[in-house]
Amino acid sequence: MPSLSISKDHNASKALGSLIYTLPVTPSTSRNGLMGEPLEELADYLGVVSKRYRPSAIQALSVITYNVHRLSCLTLSDPMGLPVLGVPRRAQGFSVPSRYKVNQIGHQLWCKVVDALEAIGFLEVVLRGYKGKEHMAGLRSLYRPTQAFSIWLDQVIGRLQLEKLTDDAEPLLLVSKGPGGRRLVDYRDDQTTQLLRRQVQFISNVCQSHLVEGWIPKRLAMGKIPPALINYRRHFRDGFDQGGRLFSPLQSIPKAHRRHLRFDGMRTIELDYSSHQPRMCYHLKGLRAPEDCYAHPTIPRPLLKAAMTRIMNCGSVTQARRSIQKVLHEAWLDYSVDTGMTAGVLLETVFELHPLIKELMSNDLWMRLQYLESSIALGVMERLAKDDRPCLGIHDSFVVSEDVEDQLRLLMIEEYEKRLGYEPCLTKV
Repeated sequence: MPSLSISKDHNASKALGSLIYTLPVTPSTSRNGLMGEPLEELADYLGVVSKRYRPSAIQALSVITYNVHRLSCLTLSDPMGLPVLGVPRRAQGFSVPSRYKVNQIGHQLWCKVVDALEAIGFLEVVLRGYKGKEHMAGLRSLYRPTQAFSIWLDQVIGRLQLEKLTDDAEPLLLVSKGPGGRRLVDYRDDQTTQLLRRQVQFISNVCQSHLVEGWIPKRLAMGKIPPALINYRRHFRDGFDQGGRLFSPLQSIPKAHRRHLRFDGMRTIELDYSSHQPRMCYHLKGLRAPEDCYAHPTIPRPLLKAAMTRIMNCGSVTQARRSIQKVLHEAWLDYSVDTGMTAGVLLETVFELHPLIKELMSNDLWMRLQYLESSIALGVMERLAKDDRPCLGIHDSFVVSEDVEDQLRLLMIEEYEKRLGYEPCLTKV
């Protein structure tokens, strides 16, 4: 099982007055779980449902156990932080269109299983979220796996295996933002969606047909990556020409661990598109881009990249300044104090470096760029799959076996030039 890297939960940290890292659990759309005889035994011990609903309870347990195991493999940016599970308890979080239904977990059953695990001392409440007396409105409930849960999991992990909860999960997800926030919406199938679905499924099938191995931190050894973790989905926003990023569970592993991946026993390399989104902005306007759009003589590249990403997706200068201020406060506070860097100075620096950014910045620019980026990525991965070459795509970067490096480099250039008419800048990660 690959390790996971997550970031600070700022709202929860503020509510609790301590550093919290939250791993969100989404039972209604969870396609994978840890299954095996120990889980069956745990379900019998909990005894929370009748025989009729036992399979559903086992699926709920499998999802929780899977996420507890992911949490145990967590890499925290601050070791003083507390890693917790974000567990939904509201009925509306379990209402999804039938095409997205990937398990038998219902709202009441889910809450029964969570409460039963708390009752036997496997889960401990960190925060009871949402609306209500003395509750924090707008925050999900947070739970911490106890030492008892960890001990049990360590004892049985060798008898558990990661399995898909369904073999017929929808690989095309369409999300729309409404008054209640983002939600999955249904759609009518046509030739476009059928083609997109076949493309994603084909790439997943090729990757899953090969032996993929990675570093397992819990075991301090290399191990086989379960095929369920190399199952791709493509996420669209408001239509099938916006967003469209490709996701698989395996891509959540930290960059440091990706270099350990092996495809069919062979070492791997990773190539990515350098300063991809700002470069696309230049090329969309028919302009040549700087060699490195994030380069500056005094400002650290990661800070400039974070600022530019925020600015490009803001609808006004005022909104951009607030967004940059948040970046400085949350991730670059020491730097801003030591150097006197302010949101206003950083904003003007970006506009001076790239006047084009000020012209193009908007709330929906990210959807247009992400669709273009994902179309390029799908083109690269599909052509590799047609040659029976597995590839782990991480948005604008790709992991392949060492013997495929030259082919990957050529395909990345060709797919980019085909859509933008300019040659990209590639870097080896």
